[in-house]
Amino acid sequence: MKKHKKIVGIFSVLLLLMFLVAGCGQSSTTKTAAKESHIDQIKKAGKLVLATGDYRPFEYHDEKTNKMVGYDIDLAAAIAKKNWRSSRSKRDAIY
Repeated sequence: MKKHKKIVGIFSVLLLLMFLVAGCGQSSTTKTAAKESHIDQIKKAGKLVLATGDYRPFEYHDEKTNKMVGYDIDLAAAIAKKNWRSSRSKRDAIY
C-alpha cells in the first residue's frame, strides 16, 4: 500500500509538471495574434460592428425608427465616425 501511494504521488507530480510546461509554451496562433492587434483588425475591416442587447438607456430598439438607439450606440457611432467612417450594430441579447 505504501509503495502504491508513492507511485501515485510521483505520477501526480510528473503530470502536474507536464501541464505546467505545456501551459508555458507559445502556440503559433498566439504569435500571429500578437502581430496584429484587435484595433488593427478593425481598421483592416474598415468598419466597427457592435453587438448590443436591450438595456435601456444604454441600447434599445426604437420601434418608431426601427433602429438601435441609446448611449452605447451613440458612443460607438462617434468612435466609428472618427476612425472608420462606418459603423453597424447587431442586436444580440444574451440571457
